[in-house]
Amino acid sequence: IFDAGGDYESETSVEIKVTITLDVYPDETGFFIEDSLQRRVVDVPPGTYKDQNKKIEEIVTLYPGLYTFTITDIFGDGLTRADSFYQLDLVNDNVGRPHLLTGNGAFTSQESQVFLIEGDAAKYPLWIHIPLGVTPQDFGFAIYRLDLVESNAVVASRARGSYELANEDALETLLVTEGGLYRIIFENTSQGINGDIRINMGSTNPNIFKGIEYTINAEDTGNLQRGHAKFYAGAPFSLSTSGDEGEVLTLRMNFDRFPSEVEWILLSNNDISTSSRLGFMDREIVAFGPEVLYDQELENKVFEETIMIPEHLKNHRFTLLVTDSGNDGLCCSFGEAGPVELFQGAAEESNLLVSDPFEGKDRLVEEFYLFGRSTDSGWSLFYANHFWVYGLILLSSMNL
Repeated sequence: IFDAGGDYESETSVEIKVTITLDVYPDETGFFIEDSLQRRVVDVPPGTYKDQNKKIEEIVTLYPGLYTFTITDIFGDGLTRADSFYQLDLVNDNVGRPHLLTGNGAFTSQESQVFLIEGDAAKYPLWIHIPLGVTPQDFGFAIYRLDLVESNAVVASRARGSYELANEDALETLLVTEGGLYRIIFENTSQGINGDIRINMGSTNPNIFKGIEYTINAEDTGNLQRGHAKFYAGAPFSLSTSGDEGEVLTLRMNFDRFPSEVEWILLSNNDISTSSRLGFMDREIVAFGPEVLYDQELENKVFEETIMIPEHLKNHRFTLLVTDSGNDGLCCSFGEAGPVELFQGAAEESNLLVSDPFEGKDRLVEEFYLFGRSTDSGWSLFYANHFWVYGLILLSSMNL
C-alpha cells in the first residue's frame, strides 16, 4: 500500500486500486502519480515487476484533489499485448460505479491522464441508461469535470470492451459534486448501442427522469463515432441577463476557424488561492457557455456573450476560464484571430477589464477583482486588479 502522507493528514483519505496487465517485458513498465502541485506522491519505477503477462494490482492511498496518473515503458513500445489495459478504481465507492480512469497499451514511452477525486463533496446522484447493441464491446464513455482552472479531469470511465451482453440495457451510477460542470464523451464503433442514451441527475430513483437526454445514432456504423453532452450538476442553470439586482458583463471573443473548440466558464472565488489543491471546492460557477458547442457559422467572426453577476457575489474575486480543445487558443496556428476580452457593461474600450490574444495554449485563466459600491439604482462594479495564471497542458488519452 502506497500512502501519499505529507500535509494531507486532516483530510479523509480514499483507497485507489491501480490495475495493469503487463506484457512479456514486465520490467519495462512502471507508473507514478503526481498531485496538483506536481509532487510525486506514488512512484513505481520500471524494474519493479518481473512476471510476464501478469495482471498486477496495487492499492494506493490518496486524498480528495486533482492528480495526474502516468504509465511508463522504458523501451518505448507501450504494453504490446493486444488486450493490455490499465485502470484506476475507487475501492470503497458505491457498488457498480464506473472506473475512475481507463486506458490501453497503445502508447510509446509514457501516457498521462489527469483525474479528480471529489471525495465527500460528491453526493449528487447521476444515472446513465445505455441500450447496448449487437456489439456492446464497441461502446465506451468517459466523464470529465470542466470547472477546474488547472485542467479538465476525468472522474469516471468505461473503456470500449467493458460491456459484453448484447442487446441488454446497462445502468451506470455514480455520485458527482452538486454545482460542478461536467462533460460525458461517448465512443461507439459499429453497433455498440441501439437506442437513446439517457442521463438522469439529482434523484435516487433512476426511473425518474430529471436531467437531459442525449442520443447517439446507432445506425451510423463504420468509423469511430464520438458524441458528447455537457451538464451542470444541480437545478437547471439560468443565464439571466436582466433584472435590477446584478451587474452585466460582456465577454467578446474573436473566433478562429474552429469556434466549436472554444468554451468558457466564469467562477466566483471565495478568497482562495488558485494553487490550492482543493480550490475547486471553494468556487461557484456564475455562468458558462456555450450550452452545447459554438456553431461553425461563427468561424473567424466576433461573438459576444452577456453575463449577469448576481448581487450576492459583489466584493468577490472571479476567475475567467476560456479553453480551446485544439490546444492552440484563438491564434495563430490556423490563422489570425483573438483576442478574448471582458467588459463591465457594454463592449466599449472604457469598460475593458480583461484582454488577451489567447494564443498557443489550451486554456486561458484570468483572475480579477470586482468591488461593489452603492448607487441610487443599486450597485455598480469597478475593476481593482487582475493577473494571469497559465494552466497546465497535460497529456490525455482523450483530447477534449
